[in-house]
Amino acid sequence: MEFIKYEIKKGDTLNSIAEKQGISVKELIRFHNENCGLTNIIIGSSIPLQLSFLILEKNNKKAFNEEERDRINYMARYRCEQINISRINNNVITLSANTYSEYLLKRDEIASNIFEVKLVDSTFNADPVIYEQGFDFALKLEKLRTPVVCSIDSSGRIDKIYNEDELRSRWENFRDNKLNSDPVYTQLRTQAPEQAKDLIITGNKEFSSMSDFAMTLDKNLFFHIIFRAIQGKKLEDYDLNQMSQIFPNVDLNTNVIKSLVKEDDNVEVYRLVGTLSKEKISNESLEIMYNEIYKPMIKYSFTEFDYIYRVNYTIDKSSGMLVEGRAALSEKIKNNYEILTEFNIKRVEL
Repeated sequence: MEFIKYEIKKGDTLNSIAEKQGISVKELIRFHNENCGLTNIIIGSSIPLQLSFLILEKNNKKAFNEEERDRINYMARYRCEQINISRINNNVITLSANTYSEYLLKRDEIASNIFEVKLVDSTFNADPVIYEQGFDFALKLEKLRTPVVCSIDSSGRIDKIYNEDELRSRWENFRDNKLNSDPVYTQLRTQAPEQAKDLIITGNKEFSSMSDFAMTLDKNLFFHIIFRAIQGKKLEDYDLNQMSQIFPNVDLNTNVIKSLVKEDDNVEVYRLVGTLSKEKISNESLEIMYNEIYKPMIKYSFTEFDYIYRVNYTIDKSSGMLVEGRAALSEKIKNNYEILTEFNIKRVEL
């Protein structure tokens, strides 16, 4: 197969180039994206401003259907299940929700720290069902965040987003054309207008600041686990900073230590264990908030606050890719109130 590196000229469009080549725009984009490397891919229907050339096949090729394109462009498919539970007094469950998601992952063949991630399927169920509208709205926002092309640093954190213009445009289209008709947002705007306003402010900030966008992705356990797992033995111990789910505006700092649990000719098994830095939290402030928010419902007095972070994952040594993994996270006021998250990820056939 022979390739042409076509230098883009002033006035060129995807339509005009495709017409000259005797192929469709869809064929042109697919072939270019399959052979150009992730930093030069075309997302959308126009030529990116930074792109100076297109990769074309010398002889016309047959267009691939979507299923064939996925097999060519993506190297791994992952299925994930996340369970969220909140309970009081170690017994009464106030929320139980299951989310099922499927992702496709591509790794750049030249720059091994650059990836393309696409959410291809996601569904959920929640009990009580009153929470389902909230989960549905959160899923709509999650779908705006992929496909994403990004690079990661040695700690497994995202350090650059390559298709930020396309992501920003996706959010702006949702904000301007779909948000006002969404039932969750309509209800929020009526009952809590300040929260509705904050939602837009937060979205604008996230999709205009790629550092904020990267931090949001890192809260997604798929991105969080897979990008750290890919580091293999190179991953160093790290600090995890996040906001409490129990206490408003309380920042949690967790020291995470990696250990190699098992290794043979085929796989490596790792464990990540996080310990909450309690010296950075004021128990007095937590107790005041607990008495205001939770004690009227729970009845018992404030006890001890803690956050538990446990992640285990298996890496295939030949490819360096994650095979399967599991996370168990728990934020709790001992014996009184607890928020549990379990996350399972497994690689399946393309």
